[in-house]
Amino acid sequence: MVQYTILGRAAALSIPTPEHYLPLLYTLGLKKEKDKTTFLNDRMQLGAISMTSVKLG
Repeated sequence: MVQYTILGRAAALSIPTPEHYLPLLYTLGLKKEKDKTTFLNDRMQLGAISMTSVKLG
């Protein structure tokens, strides 16, 4: 089990509710060993908003 709730204030601000994080875990669970992982759209907007996305395959 991933206990992101114990990682402090930064984690709480990054993951305000579970539906912001749990889909990533399901997606990574589908990843095959040969799949390439790429992070997209990982820049901050207006100094506070991030819409980081992960591409597999």
